[in-house]
Amino acid sequence: MLVPIFVGGRPPFGRRVRLGRRTGPAVPETGPSGNTVGEQIGMYVVTVVFEVDPQFAADFREAVLRQAANSIELEPGCSRFDVCFDPDRAERVFLYELYDDKAAFDLHLASDHFADFDRRVAPWTVTKTVETWVLN
Repeated sequence: MLVPIFVGGRPPFGRRVRLGRRTGPAVPETGPSGNTVGEQIGMYVVTVVFEVDPQFAADFREAVLRQAANSIELEPGCSRFDVCFDPDRAERVFLYELYDDKAAFDLHLASDHFADFDRRVAPWTVTKTVETWVLN
């Protein structure tokens, strides 16, 4: 079970949350064959699952929460950056990021604060799985 910590926006539980131009279920950006499902007409969603070395779990937690806050504060195209921690495994972290479009995410990847974060946590990271989606 993951415990969400909401950095951008309010928690969606029992509250109305405006996520963007269009709302609905997230669908994969590409199908199983790798073909593009369709033109992006919604917001760009990025999910990341980290497994970190347990001895660095507390350091990683501090760094990823700072990264989330920086993304929301410094990037106009980033409207949500949720960080979720597994209460049974401190070394497992899930990110849910919501951008206006892929271009906004590309700007995120090119930002100084992302480069600093990535460089800092790379030695602590055992695995990192990134998936992209379009929220229609």
